[in-house]
Amino acid sequence: VDPNEVLQSVGHHRSPALLRDGEEARDWLHADRQQARELLRPHPNETMGVEAVPMGIKIPGNQALELPGVLNRR
Repeated sequence: VDPNEVLQSVGHHRSPALLRDGEEARDWLHADRQQARELLRPHPNETMGVEAVPMGIKIPGNQALELPGVLNRR
């Protein structure tokens, strides 16, 4: 789905689609295509945040990476 304002602020052009609760999930499973799409929407801005992470996180197998606030377990 289209990104919310938080994701747009960091350059994302899409967002995971979220269903809010079990009732919405049930409705989505039984809806026609148009109704199902209307139930999918981005995460609310008010409950989402972003934090910068080192670019090294993109390197598969990088064991030397230290992430702030994350326990490194080896």
